[in-house]
Amino acid sequence: MAGPAEAGIREPSARFAVLGPVCVRSADGTAIPVHPPLTRRLLATLLLSAGTRRPGPWLAQALWGDSPPRDPRGSLRTAACALRRCLGESLASRVESPDGDQSYMFRAAATEVDVMQFDDLAAQGRTAWYGSDPRKAANLLAAAAGLWRDPALRDVPDTPVLADRRGTLMRGRADVEDLLMDARLALGEHREAIGGLRETLGRDPHREHVWAQLMLALHQDGRPAEALLAFAEARAALRAELGCEPGPWLTQIYHQITGDRPDPPDDRSRTLAPAASAQPWPT
Repeated sequence: MAGPAEAGIREPSARFAVLGPVCVRSADGTAIPVHPPLTRRLLATLLLSAGTRRPGPWLAQALWGDSPPRDPRGSLRTAACALRRCLGESLASRVESPDGDQSYMFRAAATEVDVMQFDDLAAQGRTAWYGSDPRKAANLLAAAAGLWRDPALRDVPDTPVLADRRGTLMRGRADVEDLLMDARLALGEHREAIGGLRETLGRDPHREHVWAQLMLALHQDGRPAEALLAFAEARAALRAELGCEPGPWLTQIYHQITGDRPDPPDDRSRTLAPAASAQPWPT
């Protein structure tokens, strides 16, 4: 059954992306530039809640924050017209204003918007993991992670609403990456995982769960001394930046290594954050 975001769509399939720079591609794969920045910001805001009608005052807050223009309703109408022009004849009708310029909505199928695909794949991957199917979970979560091209909304100027939304998206990405590594470690792919884990920690050394995964991968690869060194590095990073000690899961792995107990703790009870596009927005 078609969801609300795709109901009534008759245009050829297109691609809309926000998990990186905002990007639009027509049915034949042609890139459609969207500028200036305000037009791109409006598109991103509508795509993040595709299929949902957003009232004008809400959109004004998302677009301009606490510094709205003198006539936000008129400025929003102008931005929507500019967006339709950018999208061209075949896609302009995706930007709907059901009640004049009182509200706006973007119509798109879930398969056309990368963040909607991400949410769906992440939810399926989580279900597979909790259902004790790490192979299926790894495949689904890898597909979800592969949709990311860069930090979300990279070329969209921030407002408080969009900055909050960006943070939610990035947390969702981190949770998928963490659970993907859990699945790969469960499949015995510890050697292949080590490089990716180190890369992740190079970007963000405060992700305790990733340190635990690295320790486990190193230990499973027959490198217990490196695993213990990773624990010391994790402890130093957590103390220096967060003022805290390693948590129970990381500490448990440390004791397993020093006590020569290689079986990892069962971490299948950990949960992903709610799906990125399902996160509630301010009203």
